[in-house]
Amino acid sequence: MSDKFLTPGSLPAGTTSVSRYFSLRATTTGAAMTGKVAADMICSYWRQGGVRTAITPSNLAAVNSAYSAGGVKEVDATNCPGLYRFDIPDAATTGGADWAIVSIVVTGAMPVDIELALPVYDALRDALFGKVVEIEGSYTAQQVLSILLSFAAGQTTNSGTTLKTSDGAATRIAATIDGSNNRTTMTVTPSV
Repeated sequence: MSDKFLTPGSLPAGTTSVSRYFSLRATTTGAAMTGKVAADMICSYWRQGGVRTAITPSNLAAVNSAYSAGGVKEVDATNCPGLYRFDIPDAATTGGADWAIVSIVVTGAMPVDIELALPVYDALRDALFGKVVEIEGSYTAQQVLSILLSFAAGQTTNSGTTLKTSDGAATRIAATIDGSNNRTTMTVTPSV
């Protein structure tokens, strides 16, 4: 298990092996529906810009079984009535769409729609960390973080005037100190 979901209905586009829960309720009474299996379900997904795609459901051996696309399992009919696990096929969550909806239909039950936002964070991350934060030196946020990391956790040499990466492989900060212990020159070499 991992932290795939950014929020309950949002996961990064391209996330694989996603299991979600859903609740089955009777259309007439709203009561929890128990005892349903894959053969009772019609499953599909629809992605932004696409068409409905059928999912062939299959029964998982146990609620904690390994991921299996289309896998379904009732959690516990006595202690969690109406609660089921469903394994969403990877094709539903690939990049290229802002959202996908997984639909599960069971005769006599209210339709289930699992809505998923599929944001792409690579472009946002690159834009954020590529943003110039120091106009005078044209340092990006990523470069500044590499300098700050050497300051906070790097190895030092030359009585602390040279700060290296934490493994000592690269110099990030080199200072020239005068007789009054003032820094007169600072040379920074951020990561690229």
